Amino acid sequence: MKSSLDKKVIAVIPAYNEEENVGDLIKETSPYVDFTIVVDDGSTDRTCDVAKRAGGIVLQHSRNMGKGAALKTGIRRALELDADIIVTIDGDGQYSPMEIPKLVAKLEEGYDLVVGCRRLSGEMPLVRRLSNLISSAILRVLFRIPVKDTQCGLRAFTRSALEQVPIRESGYLVESQVLVDAVRSKLRVGEIPVTVSYSGVKSKIKPVRETLLFTLFILREILRALRLKLAQ
Repeated sequence: MKSSLDKKVIAVIPAYNEEENVGDLIKETSPYVDFTIVVDDGSTDRTCDVAKRAGGIVLQHSRNMGKGAALKTGIRRALELDADIIVTIDGDGQYSPMEIPKLVAKLEEGYDLVVGCRRLSGEMPLVRRLSNLISSAILRVLFRIPVKDTQCGLRAFTRSALEQVPIRESGYLVESQVLVDAVRSKLRVGEIPVTVSYSGVKSKIKPVRETLLFTLFILREILRALRLKLAQ
């Protein structure tokens, strides 16, 4: 099942050193989309070769530029291929492509952006759970983000949403940035519960560094909101 409205659905997978996961992920994603784009973000392993053999459209960065940069490259290519709906899914295999039809169906209810909502249970590593709870709470309070899990990388967008909300962040802050900008642009944001598996998944997030970057991001966005309000 792709789209009940015969819309073109394209998946974008940012991948950095994911040779063990990306091949199976492409094959599992393919039944639900028209094309699967993999952005090899400067990998030093066989991610690119594996992705090509699995049937993905592979784009490469010559060096590691970050998740946001990889998504920007992939989304630009998806728009060039006339995507009506773009689904983003992390390359580490933690999300199941079987969730894609549910994301698309929710989008077709009239939403501009639909975010997966993971169950913050003991299955999620403690550091991730605490980070997610804190960052999501901050974003909900300060920017009225209407989702519980603001850091989930499994998302579906309409073409119009991505044309209105360009990616500005190159790293992991892209998840927060897109939501803040979507709400600021008055887009309709929804969420659905999704399953996730952390078996064999090695996080590339550096907690101390990302906490500092998140703090700076929040301060920048507060100042940006104030400037926009004063300009009105």
